[in-house]
Amino acid sequence: MRLRSLILALTVTASAQAQQVETPETVMRHFLQAVEQGRWADAAGFVIADPLVKQREEVLEQLRAPRRAFVPTAEFYMKMDSTMPRAVAEWNAQSFARRRAEERNDVLFTTEFADVNDTTNLKALSPAMLAARWLEGQDMRYVVRRGMQQSTRCRNAGALLMPPAPRYELLGVIARADTAFALHRQVPSPGDVKDAFPLHEMPLVILLVRLDAGWRILPQGPLLTPWAGALSSFDCIS
Repeated sequence: MRLRSLILALTVTASAQAQQVETPETVMRHFLQAVEQGRWADAAGFVIADPLVKQREEVLEQLRAPRRAFVPTAEFYMKMDSTMPRAVAEWNAQSFARRRAEERNDVLFTTEFADVNDTTNLKALSPAMLAARWLEGQDMRYVVRRGMQQSTRCRNAGALLMPPAPRYELLGVIARADTAFALHRQVPSPGDVKDAFPLHEMPLVILLVRLDAGWRILPQGPLLTPWAGALSSFDCIS
């Protein structure tokens, strides 16, 4: 009898604790803490993955469709600038054609989803891992690491250029029925150059909805930084 009462008491306590955790504010705090610590799988657990799965299918469908890309000729450049010598126009056309030939789809993937290099990797991701890679793709630590890998002048910079772990401030949460809006911003780290990124501290709004599993985040737009994906490449000062 005492054992049954103890089990019942523990069950009620655990249920009450779960309900306390599953508020929009506590979900946001756990989510931002996981992001700060780079625990992407844990952070993705608070994100609804279905919209990202649909986005993946749309991207793959677009890649399967044939594309006709515009490739400018020397005549095109000379028509745009009547003073341009033919030799310069031909060099411009050859340079454009060479860059187009070197373009790869992994630039799109690695910008949107961290460390996803091709369609095979993209297809193989589970919904939970897809959400984790999508979140990490918005993180400045990943953006800098990817940029250093792509730039020959940055590959030897190592940890010298790696930014510190970000810090986020939850500014407020407004809940109405089964919908909640959370406002947060990234807090500047010590040593940040003032105005280096004008949008760095701009607050972002995150939409949460209440599901059977509790409050979850809708992956609408950038969740971590307003300039997510804007830094497609960068170079190091020699």
